[in-house]
Amino acid sequence: MTDEIEPKPGTDPQVQVAALTAMALGWRLFGPFVQGIAGLGDRTIEDLTETVYALVRRSVVGEDDGSDG
Repeated sequence: MTDEIEPKPGTDPQVQVAALTAMALGWRLFGPFVQGIAGLGDRTIEDLTETVYALVRRSVVGEDDGSDG
């Protein structure tokens, strides 16, 4: 998540930062728990983290990096 990301037109940059921060903190705190209850134990937490961050980036800023996660 270190690449520069351009917000969608009309997206308040402060809201964008707040959403990304909330997601990052929430995933860091609850990711391993969610991994277990979602039946994703066969995937590494690093892989899931990358996928979750990509989904959030796309939903917040409309970015499509072409990866499926």
